[in-house]
Amino acid sequence: MGHLQRTLLFTPTRRMHMSKDDPIHTCAGAMHIARALHSAMRLPNGDVLVAGGITNGGLATDSVERFSLDQREWKQQPPKQKAAFSQLTVILDDGSFLLVGGSQTGEASDHVERFDTIRSCWTTLCSLQVARFSHTATSLWGGTNKVLVIGGNHLKGDTGKVLDIVELYDVASDEWHQLGERSQARMTHSATLLDSGKVLIIGGYAPDQALAHCELFDPQTGRFEPTTPLPAPRMQHTATLLNNGQVMVAGGTCMPFGESALESFLYDPLADTWRSGPPMQRGHQGHTATLLPDGRLLLAGHTRLPYRPSTELYDPRKDAWVLGSELNEPRFSHSATLLPGDQGVLLCAGQLLTPDTAYTRSCEHCCGPLAQPAEPAQGTGSMPSGPLENLPANRQFHGLDALSAALAAPQQ
Repeated sequence: MGHLQRTLLFTPTRRMHMSKDDPIHTCAGAMHIARALHSAMRLPNGDVLVAGGITNGGLATDSVERFSLDQREWKQQPPKQKAAFSQLTVILDDGSFLLVGGSQTGEASDHVERFDTIRSCWTTLCSLQVARFSHTATSLWGGTNKVLVIGGNHLKGDTGKVLDIVELYDVASDEWHQLGERSQARMTHSATLLDSGKVLIIGGYAPDQALAHCELFDPQTGRFEPTTPLPAPRMQHTATLLNNGQVMVAGGTCMPFGESALESFLYDPLADTWRSGPPMQRGHQGHTATLLPDGRLLLAGHTRLPYRPSTELYDPRKDAWVLGSELNEPRFSHSATLLPGDQGVLLCAGQLLTPDTAYTRSCEHCCGPLAQPAEPAQGTGSMPSGPLENLPANRQFHGLDALSAALAAPQQ
């Protein structure tokens, strides 16, 4: 399948029903390189910087491109220090961005670099003590100027190791320190910074199983605290802090190589309780979750064909999911960047749901009301998850498939 040659501006109308004839797409430039599992950063002026990722042939790239919000076009920028994909990106107190770990060759990486938004330059920093990908990285609050890295997989050669090693980065000294306190070994989990300043670690994968286990990290004590487990195991999900202080867990799967779960969960930090949220309309993996200025949550990506590649929105006021407008492509492992003001969300690149590995350089600008009515989902079942199922034994692992390789590899 050839790679698309244009970027599309996606503007849903205010009509409650949309037909194929609705004029909802206009051209808005083109990215230069197809990619997935990249980093995307919103700059102070509202432009979006996309860096790294995996591209044609399963190769990591050091390519950097910048989307001009005013001119609505992509421009190539000086490359980053090293080609990499699946790097975790966090914003620091000074507005710069830290890119941590990931992979350069299909194995776990210890590489760390920083993008200075004022000078527009990249700098290589002190390496992680333990190489990892499918980890989490969280910038802590309270003026600590520290970044917490939890879990991941130390994939090397044909052997993987799910990590319980926790590292803390001191931005001022450019040093990584391993914490004596260790967490539950996990990968493909989530870590959500709560209003209290604590970090909620949810689910993920431990050898041979998805986890319901959750824990809290307290930056004040440097220790992990037990907390109420999920009602059911979950991995490859998203966990988003809503404006009401609760955390929405959406998408992902209940088992390795499993189907995408439709059931969502809500966590109340004040009561330390979980409850089942409303069922979603579609299953999602490799998706993005973006909190909109009006408090709704936008999910986009990875609903398996032949299902339409719809977005989906959660409205906390109604406690309900509704289908949103359709994407131009059934993408996953893309990025979603909230633009300033009411200018919407920019979805960039990603991997396509095709029999053979294919990446796209198309992008979509989602703005407007976004939602359209949909019938309620029946029950809390699941839908097929897509490319992680039934992988051929002789298949070469690319992109998100590197995660599949880690899940399938013998664990130390």
